Amino acid sequence: MRLIVVVALSTLLGTSSCDVQGVSYACELDRDCPVGERCVLQVCSSTPAVEADGGALDDAGAGAADGGVPDGGSSPGDGGVAATDAGASGGDAGAPLPDAGPAPVCGDDAREGGEQCDDGNVVERDGCSSACRVWWDEAFPVRLRVTLRSPAAGPVDAPVGLALPTALFPSGAPRDRACVVASDQRTVLPVEIERAATATDEALLWTRLVLPSGDSELFVYFGSDASCAGSQGAVWQGYAGVFHFEGSVDSTASIPLSAAGTGTTAAAAGIRGAALDVDTTAWPQVTPPGALWITGSVTLEVWGRLSAFGAETSWENTLFQAAGGSAAQAYFLNIENSGRLRGYWEDSNFDALSTAACTLALGQWHHYVMVRDNTADTVRFYVDGAALGDAIGFAGPPSDAAGSSSFIYFGGNFTSVGRRFTGTLDEVRVAPAALSADAIAVSHAASKGALVVATVREPSL
Repeated sequence: MRLIVVVALSTLLGTSSCDVQGVSYACELDRDCPVGERCVLQVCSSTPAVEADGGALDDAGAGAADGGVPDGGSSPGDGGVAATDAGASGGDAGAPLPDAGPAPVCGDDAREGGEQCDDGNVVERDGCSSACRVWWDEAFPVRLRVTLRSPAAGPVDAPVGLALPTALFPSGAPRDRACVVASDQRTVLPVEIERAATATDEALLWTRLVLPSGDSELFVYFGSDASCAGSQGAVWQGYAGVFHFEGSVDSTASIPLSAAGTGTTAAAAGIRGAALDVDTTAWPQVTPPGALWITGSVTLEVWGRLSAFGAETSWENTLFQAAGGSAAQAYFLNIENSGRLRGYWEDSNFDALSTAACTLALGQWHHYVMVRDNTADTVRFYVDGAALGDAIGFAGPPSDAAGSSSFIYFGGNFTSVGRRFTGTLDEVRVAPAALSADAIAVSHAASKGALVVATVREPSL
């Protein structure tokens, strides 16, 4: 016999009886035990063994209820094995679990178990995280999987607007930062936070990528203090100025704005976040215009919502004007009450209305665009992402440099208050290049959120 010490026999037996402590003996069969004890789970015991179905074994070693055979004999009725030899009751409840093998090791370059990936390291931000998930960085508890759908026929390098509702953020997580990553889980895209999330307002951010035609995907990681080193500042590369009018009057290009005339300008609800409400006597200006004074190719984009038609019958509803002082006007755009866009600049005295008109209704947002192409010597107009009539040729671009008293007006006109824009302006952008029709279509969709066709928060709420 082998002498062993049993600390708590009830633990071994799985019964609710009081603990039995002391010396007992290991066994294989009943005959290995002292008189009056049985071999139960290879330990001599005076406590009756229990079958899997709850019936006590009789003195012969088999379940009395089913006529089992003692000492390991097979029962002719059910083929069960007695607990005395098998080390378990008739249900084999004490059989050892199968060996699961070693746990998977993340970073050994072998995808095992529940690993989604294993690239041979535990480095973050390389396509496979330190936990062997297809996750950019484990520092971020959540991400938003975003599906985009481009209206363009081919690839377009363009800014894309995204929104993060406050409810998506984990409790207590920072709401003023996010990282945007391409679908390869490696490429960090540039990001600009236009507005941090608040208790009532969603977070607004911009990123930039080359959009293919059709559908594409990106990921927004948030809910962490972690940063995206090197990802800031490139969203608006190639633009001379971008104005969101978020909260106070602001400019992505860090161009200061000041009020012109008398009165004030106020924030209003825009096509995206806040906007600029232009009243009857005041409008914002940039003086001097700096990089916004452009005599070469230029693309001017303005979102506008008229609250009243212009008082004059021509040159009314001025959207943007670059003029003043001894310098000639560099470029000018307005929307006539008739629904036609007018482009103008001096030197060659270009003055033309679009060859087609849009339906102009009060209280509705529209995206107005003028593209001056100095290579093709043409001007193109767009409304809501679509061409408004045909391209119009011109004899030459402006040539004057900006003077010390030159200015940029948003919604104002220095020749007449009656030519001002009465309403709200938003997302004004100036690029010193002639953007393509595809780029205009993408810009229109991106500003109003139409590029985003699906979002999934992972892990889900």
